[in-house]
Amino acid sequence: DDPDAARPEDVVIELDPQMAFGTGTHPTTQLCLVALEDLVTPGARILDVGCGSGILSLSAVLLGAASAVAVDVDPVAVETAGVNAAKSGVGESVEVRRGDITVVPEEGFDLVVANINAPIVCQIASEAWRRLRPGGYFIASGIIETLMESPLTAIKDAGFHVPDIRRQEDWVAILGRRPD
Repeated sequence: DDPDAARPEDVVIELDPQMAFGTGTHPTTQLCLVALEDLVTPGARILDVGCGSGILSLSAVLLGAASAVAVDVDPVAVETAGVNAAKSGVGESVEVRRGDITVVPEEGFDLVVANINAPIVCQIASEAWRRLRPGGYFIASGIIETLMESPLTAIKDAGFHVPDIRRQEDWVAILGRRPD
């Protein structure tokens, strides 16, 4: 048996990151993918901030989300995420936009995921709050464990409860929940 072979219950994504970030092998991406597995519900709306290759948006839709909006400031990432969404058969469900979180004025997302870095997480925590429905989750990663205090404080200051902080190697993913 090949330990890397896909099992029937696995979600398989064909992905070409080109020059964009996000192949699924980095600990922060893995932390986000596991959090998505735990938190995506059928019909959910997802916002992926700093989408890179689009791996988190594609995964969310393949896990049952109705739609994802993926944003990135890098034009190469925007193009790559769009191509990867089409290749994965979820192009109709993943909308890719160039820019930061502020190019997404909509509210009512069930999940906001940002696998970026500690300073950017600090900057966008309150913006993530505004885009989430009550009871929604903010998955913030790309954070080195030794630099976790500032983003954790920013997430709490934005109004989130923090039910979980997940760790892998020297990295963390902070899960913030907007109260009902």
